[in-house]
Amino acid sequence: MVFAHTNKPVIDTKGRVHTFCCAVLGCWHVMGVTQAAGLSLKWFRALNGRGRVSRETADHIRHVARQLNHLLDKGIFVLTVNNDIDGAAPHYYVGSDYHSGGSTACALLEALLGRAARIALVVGNKNVLGHRQRLEGFQQRMRQVRDFQLAAVIEHEDDDILAYDAMCRLLREHPEIDAISILAAGGYGVCRAVLQLPEERRPLVIGFDTVPTTVEMMKKGLIKATIYQHPYRQGHTAINKAFEYLVHGRRPDHEAYILKNEIKLLENL
Repeated sequence: MVFAHTNKPVIDTKGRVHTFCCAVLGCWHVMGVTQAAGLSLKWFRALNGRGRVSRETADHIRHVARQLNHLLDKGIFVLTVNNDIDGAAPHYYVGSDYHSGGSTACALLEALLGRAARIALVVGNKNVLGHRQRLEGFQQRMRQVRDFQLAAVIEHEDDDILAYDAMCRLLREHPEIDAISILAAGGYGVCRAVLQLPEERRPLVIGFDTVPTTVEMMKKGLIKATIYQHPYRQGHTAINKAFEYLVHGRRPDHEAYILKNEIKLLENL
């Protein structure tokens, strides 16, 4: 979704965004939203024809940052939620601490395993700021654990099918892997790949978030623990701050509202 407040009506003749009356008298807002996630994924994959990390993906992120900076230069209120973006000028952000999330994931694996491990890390896309920060946090914390070795990092564009295919290949090539840390989405695909192994050979898996498929895999005993980012509080805080600005003209007190990561087991979901 793209949403922007403006003091005068702005009409996109190509129909990419809609212009509406705003809750603030005499003001307007423009909004563009897709209700076809499959088409969005198709578009994303078409950036390089394979759905893998590419130069085009990085170029697209830089383009989005330039557009954000263009809005900020005009004095337009900008607030990003859940995931920030590289290269954008200072603006408001509501989300979790991604670096701390990666560090927490590594510390959690250390606590659960208590021994040497060959680890696979799973991310959506290293060009996404939050995913990269989470990966960096994990790797930095791993330097404190002498017997942890990184077997591989796989990227899957937050797509369960790509995650399944990539994890199946990885487990065939590296049967010694005994721990997997899912640092983004794709948990269902990863777990379906792990299920192909005999039970005694299945790696220990930890994840992120408590989406229904992650909860399902926790109930099956495949995901032992997950790291919770308080999605409801993120969304509520972001909408509340935007509402206060649009209706009352009050800007947020802080540039960033960071919610702490929380470890969830099946017993405290």
